[in-house]
Amino acid sequence: MQFDTVFLVLPGLSLDESAGSLTSFALRADLGSKLEALVLPDQGDARYKGLDQVTVLESQALGPANPDGAAQAVADYIKEQSDALVLFDDTRFSQQIAVRLAAIMGVPAVTHVIDLSKKASILTVHKKVYSGSLIQGYRCNVPAVFTVDLTAVPPAERDEAIPVIHKEATVDDNDAQFTLSDQNQGPDLSTARLVVAGGRGLQDKDGAALVNSLAEQLNGAVGASRAAVDAGWFATSTMVGQSGKTVAPDLYLAAGISGTIQHTVGMDKSKCVVAINTDAEAPIFDLADYGLVADARQALTELIEKTAAPGSAEESN
Repeated sequence: MQFDTVFLVLPGLSLDESAGSLTSFALRADLGSKLEALVLPDQGDARYKGLDQVTVLESQALGPANPDGAAQAVADYIKEQSDALVLFDDTRFSQQIAVRLAAIMGVPAVTHVIDLSKKASILTVHKKVYSGSLIQGYRCNVPAVFTVDLTAVPPAERDEAIPVIHKEATVDDNDAQFTLSDQNQGPDLSTARLVVAGGRGLQDKDGAALVNSLAEQLNGAVGASRAAVDAGWFATSTMVGQSGKTVAPDLYLAAGISGTIQHTVGMDKSKCVVAINTDAEAPIFDLADYGLVADARQALTELIEKTAAPGSAEESN
């Protein structure tokens, strides 16, 4: 089975890493004769080896506040391709676009995909179910839309020679109905190499502010347990675990997180886990590479002081 075109749709705010990993995934699956990346405007450079073309869909109405408009713009662009496969990364915003696109196209949508394979005329899809504790296989009709879990997929090599085409997209003003609030300006949580995450042990918003400060200082992303999000200390977009995002950074620092399975299913693929908790019996220590039995707030305060740029303390006085 070979598709005329496999489209990689890349609307995410951390485009470079998502583009490289999604390209690797598509090349490994060997699904199409043409591999084209579709990029929403102002999202960075998506040129990677293996791509035949990068197309930038230009419109002022497109962007991270308008999944309806993005889905319509993508649908309009690929509507002439009757035998096409569409892949997204598995971020929250991509999922919002993917399901809308599938509805417009009248095709299946499958999220949390970890593998696509073909044998003869059959396409088999494997995806995470039950919070990642099981892998389910499906046989899928095509064309179809998939969101791909890229946490364990290394990026392809860059290639500056890939042609980039700019195409004007027509988006109805009525589609532009969303607004953004509390947008994290740091690295995207799903693809960040360093995550500083906070839990109930931070005690209050002041404790949560220490997580934000350390993450910003280390150029990392902010994560949180469900308990800390439910308490109102962190935005929903920072939630890691069963009800949130799956991450696999080089370093995951868990401050005041007990480590229930609902949380750890979202971060247990991290290369190195550092845990800080007052309870020496907390489950998070079973997963941690390094553990510190201490008050999370005090430990974070000391880490902020010790990792500050030279001279910053004097400049703040």
